[in-house]
Formats: sequence, structure tokens, C-alpha cells
Amino acid sequence: MERTRVGLVGVCTIARTHLAVLAERSDVDLLFTVDPVAAAPGPRPHYPDLPTALASHRPDLVVIATPADSHADLAALVLADTDARVLVEKPLVLDPASLDRLRGPDSSRLFTAHHFAFSPEVRWAASLSFGPVTAVTSAFCDPYVLKGEQAFTSYVSPWADSGINQLTVLARLVEPVAVTSLAQEGLHAWATVAYRSGGTSGEARLRVDWRTGASSKSTALSCGEVEVRLDHTAMTGFAFRGGDLLASFGTDGRTPRKIAHYRPLYDSLLSATPDPVLGFDVAAALTGLHASARTPS
Repeated sequence: MERTRVGLVGVCTIARTHLAVLAERSDVDLLFTVDPVAAAPGPRPHYPDLPTALASHRPDLVVIATPADSHADLAALVLADTDARVLVEKPLVLDPASLDRLRGPDSSRLFTAHHFAFSPEVRWAASLSFGPVTAVTSAFCDPYVLKGEQAFTSYVSPWADSGINQLTVLARLVEPVAVTSLAQEGLHAWATVAYRSGGTSGEARLRVDWRTGASSKSTALSCGEVEVRLDHTAMTGFAFRGGDLLASFGTDGRTPRKIAHYRPLYDSLLSATPDPVLGFDVAAALTGLHASARTPS
């Protein structure tokens, strides 16, 4: 069996999910980890910076799980100095100008972990055939207020960190074309997004709120008279028309949510034909939409 040699840059919160999923795979060897501050998460070689690691190893894949403002520099370094593929945590970059450094022949080796597109209930909803999506309402709530100032040490803002996940869900279900409004203040945000679906146009309404005691994420879709409800926290869904239940979905109830996202993500990434939602073109489009709503007019 051909094994993929992997290097992991950043070993904090989200990296733990990457490590858990990679450890399950018999076709992967984790060569090294990199973090300038955090201690090594295991027995493999651990380095304070990426150039030092790359001087000693020849990875096939480098996973970048660091703060968003470091993504462009690290990805550009890997693309320039190796032949490896690069998987970058979302968002790929925070501003469209950074895309110019990454765009080119090597961008075919660059992928972004749009993991919500791989959530089981989202893939289930994408498989339904009830016609064009005529309306979307999504609410992503996280208890980051409980972290106090740490919320803005680990994260940029509700729109920057949670809004990109909502755009990722939209990218799986419809074709988002423009963020038409954004109101953001402190720990909450409200945005509207124009999209296309099956030859028709619609509007998605996105709510982000970090002032909550527990995580709760959901999306409601309308397909004409059919309504689809997705619970992203429970990874369940159901579709109905009037009083009739048309379809329902649930998972095994045992798999943690992020593991359920990243298992199929890595299945796709390490396949011969990675899902386009991971590719540079989708990341560039979502970056443009995401950043345009944060850019003062």
C-alpha cells in the first residue's frame, strides 16, 4: 500500500481532530509536527518552525492548522519548497489580495478544509431531489462568550470564523454569488447572501451568535412547498411537505461531530479526484464573498 507522508503545522485545538482522523488511517504516516509554542503531541519529531521541518523531511501532504493570518505565508512556503499537497484550515486567507500569492500552476496542490461541506446531514441534503432551493435560513451559535477575552485571542470575529462555515454549507447546497448585507457587532452577526439554485435565484439569511451557553447550529431550506430542516449539532435532518414527512436522516449516534466531518474530507482529499469544494477555485470564490462583506465601502 502506498502511504502518504504527512506533516502537521499547528498542534492546538483543531489539530487534535486532524491527528485523530489521521491516526485512524492505515495509508498515512505522520512524519512531523510544527508549533513555535505548543509542546509535541506525540513521539514523532517536533519542530519550532516549518523551514526546519522541511529541511529534514519530504512530506507528500502538509496540513496547516494555524491562525488564519499565517495561512498565506505557510502555504506559499510549502508550494515553493516542496512538491507536496497542502491542506489549509478554513478560511484559506482573510483577504483576496493574499490569493494572488497562491494563485498559479501550483494552486492545484492547494486545498482548504471546508469541513462543514462534508458533515453527514449536509451531504444528505445535497442528495435530495425536491427541486431548486428557494430560501435558506441558517443560525450558528457557539458559547465563545464563556471564554471572555480568549474568544478574540483564538478567533477573529463571528463573521470571520463562523460565517465562513455557513458559506461552506451554502457552497455544498447552492451557488452563492454575493454577500448582499452584513451587520456585525461584538459577538453576533447577521448577513444575507444571494445565490443561484437550479436556474432560479434566492436569498440566504445567516445568523451568527457567540452569546450562548451551548453550541447550536441549524439550517432550514425551502424547496418550493418542501421544507428541509438540518440540525448540524446533532447531524440529523428531515424533509416535509405540509403534514407529510418525506425523508429523514440520522447518524450512528456514536461519532463525534468533527470526526464525522474530517473522515470523509480526508477520504476525498487522499483520493484520485478530491471534491472540488476542497479546491483553490472554491476557496478563492468564498474568500471573495467572505472578505467583501468585511471591507468598508
